[in-house]
Amino acid sequence: MDLEAAEWLIKRDRGFSPREQDEFFAWLAGDPRRGERFAEHGRTWKRLDVLVQWRPEHSDSPSQDLLQSRPRRWNGFGWFGGIAAALVVSFAAWQYWSGESEDAVEIQSFAAENYERHRLADGTYVETNGGAAVKVEYSPGIRRVELVSSEAHFEVAKDPSRPFVVAARGVEVLAVGTAFNVRIGDDEVEVLVTEGEVRVGSELVSTANLQDNPFDEASESHLFSDLKAGQMSVVSTGPLTEKPQVTDADISAVKRIMSWRQSLDFDAVPLGEVVAAFNERHSVEIVVEDPKLRIAPIVASFRSDDLEQFVRLLEFSMGIEAVWEGERIYLRQSE
Repeated sequence: MDLEAAEWLIKRDRGFSPREQDEFFAWLAGDPRRGERFAEHGRTWKRLDVLVQWRPEHSDSPSQDLLQSRPRRWNGFGWFGGIAAALVVSFAAWQYWSGESEDAVEIQSFAAENYERHRLADGTYVETNGGAAVKVEYSPGIRRVELVSSEAHFEVAKDPSRPFVVAARGVEVLAVGTAFNVRIGDDEVEVLVTEGEVRVGSELVSTANLQDNPFDEASESHLFSDLKAGQMSVVSTGPLTEKPQVTDADISAVKRIMSWRQSLDFDAVPLGEVVAAFNERHSVEIVVEDPKLRIAPIVASFRSDDLEQFVRLLEFSMGIEAVWEGERIYLRQSE
């Protein structure tokens, strides 16, 4: 398994072909342990890559802490299992058109190393947790996304003519314009609706009247449940034998499920990328003025909803001066 993980890492770094990318996703989906081993190899390579950024003019020798491992933190969510660690890899999105006719299908795939926010072609936003791998396939009649691993939150752009379907281990979530979270467990899929309404079941695309009203009643033999904002369902990944159970999610449950969107973890990530992650989530823009600061490696965890604490920690730990000017924060090396 370690040898396979190393080989996939080499292919990732040189660039996946479309066929290799599909084979890689299939390899990861086959066993959660594969993602864990790939992640471990990726973290090791990343720490070594930090040395590339060191130059003699930076200091006489690299910092002894440069490659120091960060202690693993347990978040207490036993239900996450090994899936949270699966697939720590990031590569550029691959996108093509299979033709230029009205039946053309738009294909896009991406994977998340840490928290990432993606804007799809139709205006839908997808927030991915670390370890999430996503395949997107848009056609004129349907917008289909496959969540291969980990979890993601979807803010679906409204388009009644093209319903939005998320497939995860045989479980499907059907929506038009709404927001919901999907998490893959070892043998179950958890769905939480944060806005609007979705339908949860299997084979929803083939049984629903997509061109008219995707929430029309399907065949009597089909098993599905409708969820509204504040409701959740945990569905087995095996063949459905009954309608998915729907429960109301209390405040503590919502906070527990959505807590991953509040935490940003960085392992030897350049400050410029860390700042970009915060800029995506806040109206106040952080600007790193010093080019050397942009490549400084960051090993830390931050709450994404506490911008001021993030800036203060940078000032304290890196000797950075933060200058607040209106809707911008300028980061400079202290003199």
